[in-house]
Amino acid sequence: MHRVFALDVLECPVCRGRMKIIAEITQPEVIERFLAALDLPIEPAEIGRTRPPPQLELPLDEWPEQLGIDAMGEGA
Repeated sequence: MHRVFALDVLECPVCRGRMKIIAEITQPEVIERFLAALDLPIEPAEIGRTRPPPQLELPLDEWPEQLGIDAMGEGA
């Protein structure tokens, strides 16, 4: 996180001293208990739909004749 956000996660926000990691919690049951005690959701948030990839090329060679538009911008 320090490289990406320039944020030192081991710096105390109160005294600016160094903190140290004293445990690593990997058991799902224990994580759920911690989240419930903090009144945080246990299930992950639902991920929304992704957008389609951008259009890489515009079909300018097809414009305007094949789209039914004359030179004055009037529809066919």
